[in-house]
Amino acid sequence: RAAADCSAAFDASLVETHASGERGKWWFATHFTYEGEPISPWHDVPFSAGGESPERVHFVCEIARGTTAKFESHKGLAKNPIRQDLKKDGETVREYAYGPSLCNYGALAQTWEDPTVPDDDTGLGGDNDPIDVLQLNARPCALGEVYAVRVLGALALIDDDETDHKLLVVDAADPAT
Repeated sequence: RAAADCSAAFDASLVETHASGERGKWWFATHFTYEGEPISPWHDVPFSAGGESPERVHFVCEIARGTTAKFESHKGLAKNPIRQDLKKDGETVREYAYGPSLCNYGALAQTWEDPTVPDDDTGLGGDNDPIDVLQLNARPCALGEVYAVRVLGALALIDDDETDHKLLVVDAADPAT
């Protein structure tokens, strides 16, 4: 049973991550399974996190608050494992130069910013990636963690002549939010 086929019954607590390779090296990857079957965090985790509120969506953590390694779901590999971004040499992993991340950072499942469709506000096409998320709670997420978040707002940024939206969200299970 694929996770995408059962969005109404999807249970994010059943998502497991499995690391391969050596952390800090270009070949390190975090892979995902759901009920023991390999899944893509981008394509197989449902967009909607259900519940009583329509703004609950699934967040996939790529960069934990307080860390500097720049990770993201790899669009070019089967099942889109999370890999550390590389510098232009193709082997050196990227780290944030300005210090540790001030929030949890990741993406929304089953979203994509189409580079061929101009955004109404920026006039530019999307960045060809899932929609980015800034998750604002104090608790750091774990690399690959999937959970429900509530959307507070959005920013439409321009990065290298592409629209790059950032959603501001909070953990839907956090009683403080």
